[in-house]
Amino acid sequence: MLKFSLVEETPKKVVYKYYPDGDGDAGVVSYDKELKTNSIVTLPAKDKHQRYAQKLFARIREFANSNTFEKEGTIAWY
Repeated sequence: MLKFSLVEETPKKVVYKYYPDGDGDAGVVSYDKELKTNSIVTLPAKDKHQRYAQKLFARIREFANSNTFEKEGTIAWY
């Protein structure tokens, strides 16, 4: 599970903080709306294999397809 929150949205990019396991140190990712690419800005210790970041990247691509970036949310999987 991870929680995420929107930090910044501009016409060119969005930036999200995310919390692996819902708490602790936050990671930061960004999405370039023009290039349609994701990047990791800060990787938290709990996400050394980038598993949580990749889950958030998939959700951000869904947001980009609908052009609606949620302010916060939770992603859970089994």
